[in-house]
Amino acid sequence: MGGQDEITRVDEIGLNDPKLEEKATELVRSVTVLHSTIFNYFWAGEALIIDAQETIGKPFRSIDRSVRAILVMIHSDAGLVRIYGQSTRFVATGLGQGSGFAIVFIRSEEKSMVHGHPSMRFFRRCR
Repeated sequence: MGGQDEITRVDEIGLNDPKLEEKATELVRSVTVLHSTIFNYFWAGEALIIDAQETIGKPFRSIDRSVRAILVMIHSDAGLVRIYGQSTRFVATGLGQGSGFAIVFIRSEEKSMVHGHPSMRFFRRCR
């Protein structure tokens, strides 16, 4: 994993949706306070919900801008989830990367892309 400041291991709660949503919301709020912008304040008070379905990445595909955080299954097929912005960070998946789960936060001004075929679940704003 690269750019540890906004990537959090969540192995102990990786299969518990309510706890994952709580953790992702907490992460978004804490990162927003550290890196505040007017747009991020809009997101700060909102809870995140996790998509019900797992998504398997396709090489060189951008992730929809409505996604605020990603649960990455590290033990999935070989791939990489990369976030581009103020810093570049990534979570690698596949054989040799270990097992477990990580949540990566995406700032509103950042872009994210999938390389390979990682398994993921997306967090979006609760509407």
